[in-house]
Amino acid sequence: MKISYDLHTHSHYSDGDFSPEKVVGLAKEKGLSGAAITDHDTILGWSESKGAMLKFGMPFVQGVEISTILEDLELHVLGYSYNFDTELLKPALQKAKTAYLKRLEIISQKLRDNGIADIDISTLQEKKGMEAILTKYDLQKELALKHNIPMSKSCDLINKKDGLAYAPHDRQLTPSSKDVIDLIYRANGFSVLAHPGKIIKDTGSRDKMWDIIKKLVSARLCGLEISCLYHSPELQKELLDFSSRNMLLKTGGSDYHGPIHAPYRLLGLYGIDDSTWQEFHNRLIK
Repeated sequence: MKISYDLHTHSHYSDGDFSPEKVVGLAKEKGLSGAAITDHDTILGWSESKGAMLKFGMPFVQGVEISTILEDLELHVLGYSYNFDTELLKPALQKAKTAYLKRLEIISQKLRDNGIADIDISTLQEKKGMEAILTKYDLQKELALKHNIPMSKSCDLINKKDGLAYAPHDRQLTPSSKDVIDLIYRANGFSVLAHPGKIIKDTGSRDKMWDIIKKLVSARLCGLEISCLYHSPELQKELLDFSSRNMLLKTGGSDYHGPIHAPYRLLGLYGIDDSTWQEFHNRLIK
């Protein structure tokens, strides 16, 4: 399959290395026909993304990736539209941002308690901009810059469940997956479960992944991300067959963050071809 569209990328408005314009320009250099900027819990990059898409002759799709919780599992729900009702989206994005900040405060406290580093989250937020989404990656960059802790080491400290500074999402604060799916629907968008195969990685259970998918489809989930880093060719075929049987959107993307944050996630390595794009486009314009 020739990848023509990468529908899952990130910019510096969340935890990517580059501006939306830079990401779109790189997509053009790669020979892609289009890309979607799907920053975590923010739509701040939409205006810049739109300008870049127009500049490079690409279709502009509004995209976002919202952090959610279902049955103690952290799930990321992608939202796509040509015409989102942004006023409906904003409360859920603010809730996700608040939950993430609380998580970062806990991580920061653990870093202090273990004598690793003293990082003030409020100061870090001011540095990035009060409207921007502060992420674990911002903490990692601060640890590298001010405390000489390599990215690989800080990743283990913060992201691994046995890491000294690990903190899970707060179930009470983080939006539920089903609520976010419903919200995206009401806001004129289409919801897609990002990298469902990651559920297998997180739980060790293929059955759990299918159980979650079926529950979300019952809650009006519109699609599945099929072509992505976490999926073997066999799993991609299973997800593709399931999506076809259930008339779900089929998407794909590299989850590109940039060469510093995630050098192994290459832009355009995963995505969708022209015919799948046409199906995706036709659903969005209805």
